[in-house]
Amino acid sequence: MKTLINIFLVLLVSFSVVFSQQRIIQTVNNWSPVPNSLIIDSLNSGSSLETEGQVFRTYGETVNQGWGWVTQTEWSKDFWEPPILPDTLVVNTKIITGVNLSEFVIGYAFQGSFGWYAGGGEKISLDSTIWQRVNLDVSWIRKKIGPQRFDRIYLSFQPAALDSCYVGGEVMINSLSGIDSLGLEEVYDDFKGPISTGVEKQIPKRFVLEQNYPNPFNPVTTIRFTLLQKEQVNLTVYNLLGQTVKTLLNEEKQKGSYEVKFDASKLPSGTYYCRLQTGSSVETKKMLLVK
Repeated sequence: MKTLINIFLVLLVSFSVVFSQQRIIQTVNNWSPVPNSLIIDSLNSGSSLETEGQVFRTYGETVNQGWGWVTQTEWSKDFWEPPILPDTLVVNTKIITGVNLSEFVIGYAFQGSFGWYAGGGEKISLDSTIWQRVNLDVSWIRKKIGPQRFDRIYLSFQPAALDSCYVGGEVMINSLSGIDSLGLEEVYDDFKGPISTGVEKQIPKRFVLEQNYPNPFNPVTTIRFTLLQKEQVNLTVYNLLGQTVKTLLNEEKQKGSYEVKFDASKLPSGTYYCRLQTGSSVETKKMLLVK
């Protein structure tokens, strides 16, 4: 279990953004693909709502991660009413189909006002004829940070092969819930929500400034952005009067993805604006500080 935890700690924080010119984006039950997850074969990755639950699909060429040859997709869901971190995360799942599968691992992570914590993982039985109740122990997180609420959860799907090859699998989930120390179970998702499908262009003209997370925040939030070429970057926070609150970055950056922490512990509650400027292009995001 410790090995799997270490694996997901590495995987969930180290994958770089992989852009494709056009990717099919499917959002089911408010689950969305995470932009910085390793979606190698994006046109074959997605999710759909079936009669018994939601199917998550992951296909692609394997990458050697040291512990095995894998590919991965990662999905997230936001909660407007944040639940308390459970002692055990329960996923009711079964594998629908697979290509060159030697094993299939499912993992999780949580994000909230405490920051975010990569979780562990468990292997799913390759027997596709039965529903499997997979218990993911998160008590080590609870012991570390105490009772906290999370407002975003991540699910990671990793089909693995014995060697470098094309690998994939489809996993159906019809229940996601948490169990506390008293054995009480809270359902986070029964996967009975609506489905919407669209096509999203994945290559921006200049850069991408993501919405800060969490938002609203208190007092620290993370700002992420992506550059498609070497650029002079100015990242600045302003108040409602247009006054500069803090310059977070003012330097040249190479092509790639970056994240910057903004600590507003010395600022009053209110609305602020984060502006990213590179050359002649500018993008702004609205942020809400609530203390």
